[in-house]
Amino acid sequence: MTATSWTRETLDRIQEIMDASLRTAGTVQRSFFGKEERRLDAQAFLRTWNGIYMCAAATQGSGPWPHLAGIKLEFDAEGELSMLLYQGGAREADLRANPRTVLQKQDDDGTVLTVYARAEVPDDEPVIDRRGRAHIQVRLVPVRIYAMGPYVSGPLSRPDRAGNGRA
Repeated sequence: MTATSWTRETLDRIQEIMDASLRTAGTVQRSFFGKEERRLDAQAFLRTWNGIYMCAAATQGSGPWPHLAGIKLEFDAEGELSMLLYQGGAREADLRANPRTVLQKQDDDGTVLTVYARAEVPDDEPVIDRRGRAHIQVRLVPVRIYAMGPYVSGPLSRPDRAGNGRA
């Protein structure tokens, strides 16, 4: 986990995406992510996201099946997401054909964090790593964010994790 501080401007921008996402969500989505006792504010969302190591990233290209990959992905100090792809790999092809992606992190305490994003895939020269593999740096622009913190009641709740991070 990277220790990151976010400016008020960044937190406000992320909070607005979260609030707009919930306002325009369908009934089922709101029934899960709209529970006041489990809602996270932007700072708690970013801190929790960066505190969970693995992220599931789903892409859908022109093929009949989506691709799902476990990756390490954190928000930086500006509240931006940057994903490193193998040049010529399935995710690069998918995101060039269809720039929409969905990312999700979960924790055993019931925390679920979901980001729908649009990928900006550059035509830049790839970066070559120490093993000679070519990578492309892709910027992901969040368009919807849903976040719920740990269970606060019931058999899966844990008193040591109480508090929902609402401002």
